[in-house]
Amino acid sequence: MAKSLLRTNNEVAEIYRRHVNTVYWVCFTYMKNPADTEDAVSETFLNLMKSGSAFESEEHEKSWLIRTATNVCKNLLKHWWRKNENLEDHSETLKA
Repeated sequence: MAKSLLRTNNEVAEIYRRHVNTVYWVCFTYMKNPADTEDAVSETFLNLMKSGSAFESEEHEKSWLIRTATNVCKNLLKHWWRKNENLEDHSETLKA
């Protein structure tokens, strides 16, 4: 029987324990506040749980998490709700 591509709870917990501080630091570097950083860290580890990637070593695992965390943060930062809007541009809408 083929091994499942999904990781067990124990595998994810072990990877989380080993790398959560590094992932948090990477995310905080981008996000600049604890709330958004925690969201990005969660998203990174969710991506890990969904991923079927087989890691060759702990260093490979760490580099995958750093790259994934970087991409998650960049995606969150360019999301529509993060774009700055000038309220004066919408003054007519606000008066209604």
